[in-house]
Amino acid sequence: MSSFKEILYSLREYPATTRRQPLLDLVDELRRYRGTRQSLEEKLDELIQLLQTDAEADRIFHTYLNKQIASKNFIRLLTESGISPRHGFFSELFGRIGDKIFPLVSDKSEAMDLLEDMFDHRSDHEWVNEIDTEKWALLFDQLNFKREKYDFVADSFYEPVTTSMLIIGNRIASLGMQPQIITRLPHFEQYNSPFLALSVELNQFIHGLSVNKWSADELKEWSRHIMVLISQCKENSVQLWKVLKKRGVSLDLVYSLTQINQLLTRLPALLHLIVPEAEKSASIHTAQLFKELVTAQHLKHSIRVLLRSNTQLLAYQVVERNSHTGEHYITNTAREYYIFLLRSMGGGLIVAFITWMKYAIYDLHAPPLTEGILNGFNYAVGFIIIYAAHFTLATKQPAMTASALASSLEEKTVVGQNLSATANLIVKMVRSQFVSFIGNLCIVFPAAWLIAYGYYSLTGQLIVDTEYAAKSINDLHPFKSFSIFYAAIAGLWLYVSGLITGYFDNRIDIHQIPRRIRDHQWLKKRLPLRVLIKISRFTDNNLGSLAGNFFLGFLLALTTTFGVITGLPVDVRHVTLSTGNFAMSFFSLGSHIPLSMMLFTLLGILFIGTMNLAVSFGLAFFTAMRSRQVNFMQSRELIFLVLGHFWVSPGSFFFPVKEKQQIK
Repeated sequence: MSSFKEILYSLREYPATTRRQPLLDLVDELRRYRGTRQSLEEKLDELIQLLQTDAEADRIFHTYLNKQIASKNFIRLLTESGISPRHGFFSELFGRIGDKIFPLVSDKSEAMDLLEDMFDHRSDHEWVNEIDTEKWALLFDQLNFKREKYDFVADSFYEPVTTSMLIIGNRIASLGMQPQIITRLPHFEQYNSPFLALSVELNQFIHGLSVNKWSADELKEWSRHIMVLISQCKENSVQLWKVLKKRGVSLDLVYSLTQINQLLTRLPALLHLIVPEAEKSASIHTAQLFKELVTAQHLKHSIRVLLRSNTQLLAYQVVERNSHTGEHYITNTAREYYIFLLRSMGGGLIVAFITWMKYAIYDLHAPPLTEGILNGFNYAVGFIIIYAAHFTLATKQPAMTASALASSLEEKTVVGQNLSATANLIVKMVRSQFVSFIGNLCIVFPAAWLIAYGYYSLTGQLIVDTEYAAKSINDLHPFKSFSIFYAAIAGLWLYVSGLITGYFDNRIDIHQIPRRIRDHQWLKKRLPLRVLIKISRFTDNNLGSLAGNFFLGFLLALTTTFGVITGLPVDVRHVTLSTGNFAMSFFSLGSHIPLSMMLFTLLGILFIGTMNLAVSFGLAFFTAMRSRQVNFMQSRELIFLVLGHFWVSPGSFFFPVKEKQQIK
């Protein structure tokens, strides 16, 4: 006797029981064969054949299943499973965190909870989806639920399905007519909204089902009409996504759009249970919906899925603004290359003064937190001056240029595309980073040394006392200190500052700050229009970058403070700032620095710069690729193309070349 038969025959005396354990046992018996698709389908075939050949087992199972269905509420399963709840993103996020700590109590009257209990193993949704949809459809065909009242749907499911369709239609209308959506699709106020029209049409359709005896052709005509409205709603949703990419986006708006798209996906699945598509049976649609619901129930508590599905567009908006900024950090011609070199040298000069101010703040011997805040202002003001003067700070660009590279790769996701343009972009990026690195370091070292020399000549005092100078140099040793790890932390903050820049740019877009400034009545009475236009343009073009530089300064400074206060090995090392520290410490110690220490310090600075670049670029590139959902399949070809070019023309990675020397 098979295990399936044992389970079913155990119900012989009480087939109308509402106990769920026999159903869990049936799923558990199938789960034991989840190793391969073939064994799973063979086991499911065994259950189907048992029901086909054993009338007693079939009778018992039908009686038991009908009792289970009659005792369960299916509306929440059909309208909520796989659909984001009505409350906002953060409420749902904290709710899921709470559910992880204190799991919800199962409601035995809910089909949603029964399905979750049936498929409660981590991999259940995987093996359920591995089984062919047609195979599940055969099982649902064999169940053969009664259709006495309605020809087009089983009696047991008429009320749940039609009521769920009405609920979903009303939710779509409610979400689609929110002010934050109407203002971005203004034609809704002048013409009929498809979201509202869909809800009205569904109400008429469901009402007609209950009072009319429609033919199959009439049902199909209604179905076609409803599907047209669903298609129009989806088109408006797509249009809204495009508008958001231009005008900024908020998590609440993304959450609402996600809900609309989920509901627009669920509605056809329910409609096709009543009016199947021409090429598919009702059982096929039932099987597809069953697999979707099992997967949805498995993922309903997943924090990762919630974050991924709702932050993708926000991340896209952040890195998209960075990609436009990143294009300014990539040199294409020899003239741009040397201009970029001069800008980098200017950045190195400002950093020399930042370093001087850092040691002046240290000499105040202020409490750690006060010193950290003062250093934060020192760094922030210095970085803002670098930005305002159109100078460049080495390692600040990777977070921007990574987005530009991801944008290029997004255009090459079609296999067979010519990758030479992307490869050339990589070469230009490496070259631009190199010249920025050189420009910063070739100025910051002599400028910082000259400042230390000038200060000593005027006052007779060292900017950095010999004891602290020795400590500063030891802190740059690549193997006897945590300098490489600290450089990675600095790279992380460089990446975060890029995100902050994009975030503020996005907030400016979504709240239309430049337009508000131009149309501000109080300002218009007191300032000329041309001044307001200049202020609005400055805000639009610069506020995000100013915020990013401001926060970068405090992130770098307060990380050191955090390490001092807590005693943890936490600090930052930035290549240009570290070079300035080395220059002033070198002046204080002079010939007392052994040659070996000098060489190790230079090696440490090289490692710090490499780690700054690698971490900031790597994180920004990963974020940009994920935000665009790019699945780039030609990585090997691109890598070989770049390496091949390096073999043929290594100089092009460091110095500008003529167009004929570029990758073809």
